[in-house]
Amino acid sequence: MKRNLSRSGLRLPVLIALFAITAVGTSNTDFLSHYKGTPYADSRYHGGAQKIPGVVRCAYYDRGGEGVAYHDADAKNHGSGELNPANGTYLNEFRMGEGVDTSYTKFKLDPQVDDNPFEQVQPPANMLYVGWTEPGEWFKITVKVARAGT
Repeated sequence: MKRNLSRSGLRLPVLIALFAITAVGTSNTDFLSHYKGTPYADSRYHGGAQKIPGVVRCAYYDRGGEGVAYHDADAKNHGSGELNPANGTYLNEFRMGEGVDTSYTKFKLDPQVDDNPFEQVQPPANMLYVGWTEPGEWFKITVKVARAGT
């Protein structure tokens, strides 16, 4: 199922052009039987399907690489690996070898970025996010929905 968040009325810290959600237990068994991606996990985020209701973290999109778990217009991560220095820290190097452009919120910089006076909602510090999106880019997130509904 694909959703265009820019039309959903949700206000997010970054605009996400398009993403796809893979629901665990969905009736589309044909898709699930062929999907080769897996839920994200690492040493800090223990992974598995993200739970709904709950907060779905876009930076924890599925593993599987280009064309399987995501599509990005270029192979460079413009956050980790370009904006953030490769210095061995978890946040600066988060998913740095993947094309999806991930970064994290930083404050007290000059010029102000994530704590600028024009933000309607100030995000929490060190929050991972996806940014630098272009039309046609997408990523998949595996979720577990507690109950059906609208």
